[in-house]
Amino acid sequence: MPLVPGRRRERTLCGILLSVGILQFVLSMAVEQLFIPGYSLRNSYISDLGVGPHALVFNSSIVLLGLLIAVAALLLAAIFAPSGVTRVGLTLLVLAALAAIGVGLFPENSTALNGHAHTIFALVTFLAGNLSIILLGPAIRGALRSRGLAILGYLGGTIGLLALVLYATGNDLVLGNGGMERLIVAPLLLWGFVLGLTLLRHSGQPRITPWAPEGAQAPPA
Repeated sequence: MPLVPGRRRERTLCGILLSVGILQFVLSMAVEQLFIPGYSLRNSYISDLGVGPHALVFNSSIVLLGLLIAVAALLLAAIFAPSGVTRVGLTLLVLAALAAIGVGLFPENSTALNGHAHTIFALVTFLAGNLSIILLGPAIRGALRSRGLAILGYLGGTIGLLALVLYATGNDLVLGNGGMERLIVAPLLLWGFVLGLTLLRHSGQPRITPWAPEGAQAPPA
């Protein structure tokens, strides 16, 4: 299990990227929704914000979100001691971030891939993102000593995946299509924001020598 981050600079920068990226995305959605007549959190899809007169706000915001999370995931690789599960989790996180960029570059009204590009990128974001926060649980619990954040990843990722299955099979329960889609995305945003704040909290700690179990190479302090 990867334990104890030893790089203060990486912790600080990663925390800033995650916190700022997610905060600006959530705020952009909240503000844009106010200017779309009839927009409903229950019945309107998130990506409906990516078409129309204010589309640039949402599309540029999610592209920025994907870029910042992709860089943050690369920094996490320097923070966590390497392990097979952690590598897979980080790879999936990068994949989700890149797919999020695709969501912004190919909005709902895009004709790319016979009009399916947006749907494909959104599906990859949902699936890879929720899987990643489950797989990164052991690394977070070890490196950041945060059992709560690890549990948040386990529960949030599981909820997100279950919601994705229901969403894909047309079972929106009482939440509506928009509500079910938000149930897929909300755990990812919450987990990423809390992780960012946790990393910033740890960034004030003195530099320490990382430890990894026998057979795993710890990152340098």
